[in-house]
Amino acid sequence: MKVIYILSSICQIFIVLLFALSSVFGATMNFAFIYLMAAVVLSGVFRAYQLSKKDLIKPSQKDQYSMHHYRRAITGSICHMTLGLSIYLGMIPAQFSSSDYNTNLYTTGAMVLSLILSDWFLPTKIHTSIVIQKSAIFVLVFLQVIFLFLPIENSSKIVLEKPFQDQWLVFNGGNSPLVNHHFFFISQRYALDLVLKEDALVSKSRSKELTSYLSFGKEVLAPYSGEVVKLSNEFIDLQIGKTDLKNAFGNHLVIKIQENLYLGLGHLKKDSIRVKIGDKIIAGQVLAQCGNSGNTSQPHLHLQLMSKSELFDKDNLPIPMFFKEGQQKPKFYKRNDLL
Repeated sequence: MKVIYILSSICQIFIVLLFALSSVFGATMNFAFIYLMAAVVLSGVFRAYQLSKKDLIKPSQKDQYSMHHYRRAITGSICHMTLGLSIYLGMIPAQFSSSDYNTNLYTTGAMVLSLILSDWFLPTKIHTSIVIQKSAIFVLVFLQVIFLFLPIENSSKIVLEKPFQDQWLVFNGGNSPLVNHHFFFISQRYALDLVLKEDALVSKSRSKELTSYLSFGKEVLAPYSGEVVKLSNEFIDLQIGKTDLKNAFGNHLVIKIQENLYLGLGHLKKDSIRVKIGDKIIAGQVLAQCGNSGNTSQPHLHLQLMSKSELFDKDNLPIPMFFKEGQQKPKFYKRNDLL
């Protein structure tokens, strides 16, 4: 039994570490979905075995031993509900057809419900490591949900204008790794990835030609007035499925807005940049076209506000971006918002 306990502990530690790693890369929602699927299968097999052995705590049993198991049931239920919530908050509806999106929601709800029911069929033997694992997973997910709704202050006092004439979808963005895979890359913490909503749809029949993406070639406008201090215009636009990790930002522009405040625009189309270093630009001016250069999965615009002109300077601090919202108060955008 000691060997089983050690193996169980190692397994639970591995699961927590795997979840932490997935969060760093912005894959919290993906991990949560896989976790729930695996938990449904394992929990069902385990409970069925315990039921066949008649090795479950009776509802009428109320002693110190059973109280420990009730605490474990409560921990498991809260953990599974929080994972379900993270999937709901992290999902991008525009990636799916309405029927597929609803199917994902129903599937997630069914998995959470079945696990909660399973949590209350209490086996007489349970390893403490499982309780610790579920508690750790809950804390990690709950913190990401909390971060998502924390108010963000416009520390720069700068209000940006839209970088496009059309309305674009925030594909990645927000103050949480749950909705923003840039979160743990310090200079990019508040960065946004923007695409036309039509380009977000995932389909097996979709052409991999760049011209099939409506975002590709769209004009990029200056969100603020300033001076061009850096640019790159020579990298090719990659076919879907290929990336350039060495030149992660691809074709890009860096605009100095004021002292210690710079705006970076990345993944621009090759040879589309219309300005040069030293040019003074004004808000709304056409700068370039949206492309697919650098470390990118599809044509989109990467936008970030920062304290230094060097994109990957270790001392480069992230700065929240706020945009004009008609006559309303300037807004901080996150995933699924339309800008």
